[in-house]
Order: sequence, then C-alpha cells, then structure tokens
Amino acid sequence: MVDHAPGSPWSWYAAEDGWVEGCWRAVSALRTARQRDADAVQTFADFAELERRLAAQGPLSRARLKRLRGRAHPPMPYRLALLAR
Repeated sequence: MVDHAPGSPWSWYAAEDGWVEGCWRAVSALRTARQRDADAVQTFADFAELERRLAAQGPLSRARLKRLRGRAHPPMPYRLALLAR
C-alpha cells in the first residue's frame, strides 16, 4: 500500500486530507509487516502551474492554495505499508 502519509501538506492543499486519514485508519486495522515513511516533493515551474494542477480539486483546495502563493513545491510525504498475510 502506498499513499500520502497522514498530515501530508500536499493532501491538505489538494483537499484530500480526509481521504488520506481514512485510508490509513483502514490500513491500521489490518496486519502490516512493515511501514515506512518517505519524503518527496512535487515540483512545478511556478505557482500558476500548481494552481492549474489542483484546479479540479474544488473550492476548498483553491482556498487552501492561497497559503502557498509564491511557493510552488509543497512537501509530499508518503507512507508505504507492506500488508501481512
């Protein structure tokens, strides 16, 4: 299983934070053999490109993106989980 880590700034700006939290709650109910977090950054040429990338995420995402004005590289931590049999 690979998804954004809980608390991921990227998932918050994309207004997917509730979905990500729910995903990892579901995974925590399963047996996992191993979990590991990894840091990543998605880069954009400028803030306008970032806005275009998240335009379809809706009004909440657009409102949250205002905090990133002037920056175009939000942190994107991931969590990887190996599910046990």
